[in-house]
Amino acid sequence: MEDLRNRYTTFATGGQAAEILYGPNDFAGVFATAGLIDPIDDYVDQGRFTKPALDAVQLGGKHMAVPLSYGNHLMLFYNKSMISEAPKTTEELVAVAKEHSEPEKNVYGLAFFQNEPFWFAPIMGGFGAWPLKKSPSGDVQIDLNSEGVVKALQFLKGLKFDEKVIPDECDYDCAKGLFIEEKSPLTISGDWTVAEYGEALGKDKLGIAPLPQVSATGQHMSPMLSGRYMFLLAGMPENKKQAVAKFVKFMTSERVQIEVGELMNRIPATTAALESEAIRSLADLQPVIAAAEHGRAMPAEAEMRAAWDAMRPALQKVMSGDLEPENAARLMQQSALEKLAALKE
Repeated sequence: MEDLRNRYTTFATGGQAAEILYGPNDFAGVFATAGLIDPIDDYVDQGRFTKPALDAVQLGGKHMAVPLSYGNHLMLFYNKSMISEAPKTTEELVAVAKEHSEPEKNVYGLAFFQNEPFWFAPIMGGFGAWPLKKSPSGDVQIDLNSEGVVKALQFLKGLKFDEKVIPDECDYDCAKGLFIEEKSPLTISGDWTVAEYGEALGKDKLGIAPLPQVSATGQHMSPMLSGRYMFLLAGMPENKKQAVAKFVKFMTSERVQIEVGELMNRIPATTAALESEAIRSLADLQPVIAAAEHGRAMPAEAEMRAAWDAMRPALQKVMSGDLEPENAARLMQQSALEKLAALKE
């Protein structure tokens, strides 16, 4: 995706870019800052879209891309042949995971991409923290050095060193392998893996549930929500703007939006489609929709890019035992501010 973003920036700067680009929400911050895309006000009625779909491309009070789907969020997958139901709280999660953990046999109760910030963000949310803080006036600040972040890091570290219910090291492929090979009854992954896991385990074995509530706070883990969007080139002549508006209207029509759910198993971005009987009748999509209920929009601002880059190395050091959570939170904040300054140079 980064290659696509860079290539589009090059072509747009040179006046050779396509009028519409299909991509993830985090393109918005880079493109809008560079003045490469237009807000969607002149192209579509924004009142037709769900709030989560729009929030992920909101910058400075304006929406900078047309939503086609929302979600792209993390969920709790479980093997129904190994556990009868998904744990609803972190206390239940740890208890179930302990019952199914035998580290000496490379068997763990829970497996997920433990050193990746995207997987850490929902835990932050469950402890009342979030990478960015927005004021009522719309100002955005990086907010990584907080009590919530420290407690979230302590919880994550505890899963490995105290509870011993996750592997010593586990990336995306490791977690997928343990779950598919039935060496772990629980994994955390995204809505994009539903078809793959269903095919590997068999749909009768695959369970999907929301991420659990954090027992210590009573708050739900909050996966980041984004989706797929159409970015509209800035400075189009009027005749092209009219043609683009017609295409946008077609792609966001109820019929096409329902097909997003039926054919792609993704959550439609328009309220009409989401509330339609056609979508409500899709049994496989309902757990995906339920798992997004406590999600929060992934920020599209450049500050989020700086936060991602700062969180990753500090998180890795916590999970290797080389950095304490309190020091990691301070390091994340300092590094993110430095990276943001470099991005804005």
